[in-house]
Amino acid sequence: MSSLGGLIVFAALTAAGLALMGYMVMAMATHNQLFMERIEFMEEIGERCRGYLEIESIAKLQDNRTVEAVIKNVGAGSISVKDFDEIDLIMIYRNSNGSVRAEWLPYDPSRNLERGWSVLNITYHGVDELKNPVAADLSSGFWDDEESLAIRAWISEDQDIADEFMLIMVAPNGVRTR
Repeated sequence: MSSLGGLIVFAALTAAGLALMGYMVMAMATHNQLFMERIEFMEEIGERCRGYLEIESIAKLQDNRTVEAVIKNVGAGSISVKDFDEIDLIMIYRNSNGSVRAEWLPYDPSRNLERGWSVLNITYHGVDELKNPVAADLSSGFWDDEESLAIRAWISEDQDIADEFMLIMVAPNGVRTR
């Protein structure tokens, strides 16, 4: 093989090697970009799930089937009142027969169902909320961070709540009461 042929082979191999390296660098950059986008997405999900809901007060009413509670949004993010029907509320209680029952209660703003829960009001440190206020008819607005949601929850008439009971609320973004 002549020296000219060797140079041509060397140049061709060098060009192929550089092209391959360029392809690998582009593939790594694309993979890295996808990797970074995935990390940002996971951080956003983690950010939403850092908060929690805290039951500030809870009381059983005299009919022994209704409970009123105040639940504070502690860093759980803004929750639209339009999404309240996606909130899961579970009441766990002991009835007068001594049986422990757990019931999922549907959101019922009209209070027409046999069992359910509804909103009484939303406040910020005991006064009317200022950020994203909720309309009187609950047609718009948000339950924001540091605001407290007062609710009424009730079970069916054929049941009663003895002395022991608790509520578990889970928001649409997965944040729940502690």
